[in-house]
Amino acid sequence: MEELINIQNLSYSYGKTDVLDDISLSVKRGDFIGIIGSNGAGKSTLIKLIAGILKVQNGTVQVTDVDGQRPVISYVSQMQDKKSVNFPATVLEIVMLGLYPKIGPFKFANNTHKLRVMEALSLVGMEDFAKRLISELSGGQRQKVMLAKALVSEPDIMILDEPTTGVDKNSSLLIYETLKTINENDNITIIIISHDIRNLKKYCKSVYEIEYGKLKKYDI
Repeated sequence: MEELINIQNLSYSYGKTDVLDDISLSVKRGDFIGIIGSNGAGKSTLIKLIAGILKVQNGTVQVTDVDGQRPVISYVSQMQDKKSVNFPATVLEIVMLGLYPKIGPFKFANNTHKLRVMEALSLVGMEDFAKRLISELSGGQRQKVMLAKALVSEPDIMILDEPTTGVDKNSSLLIYETLKTINENDNITIIIISHDIRNLKKYCKSVYEIEYGKLKKYDI
């Protein structure tokens, strides 16, 4: 199976505080990986290093496909509070942001782009909310929109940081079912951080735990 992510001897610290200590991990195309750990254990730091948001200090993080090209990565951060989304943008406009790298600067979205946005919204059950303002939605609905925004770019890798935190049970299950579907049907590699160990064990192909800076495989 094609390797997309290769991490070797990765360590990271914030000032004098060590967070990650000599971590190694291989992620293949089509993997569905869950990462657990206590708050402050370094989970978010690890996925930000993979996504390229943080710069590697020690060790290596290689994210390449079999042709040596960098795979398309979509990163879904922790859900923001309502104040942070209290602006006059529609659901369609928010999801369209995920296509801007493909549309290009100073260009406008065409009907093909809009169709792709509606397809992404349909995957998460939010197509009927396309014209609604993002600020009018519930926390669970907003998180589904963020998931659609990540999907619209047709990524090779999706990285999600606690995507079900603060959402109701039904919305949480829909998110996991959606991730399972795109993992199985589109072979998208998924890395998800969560404290929801029950659903991680149910949906993920493998689960890892970060404890005291070390990464170890969790028995599922």
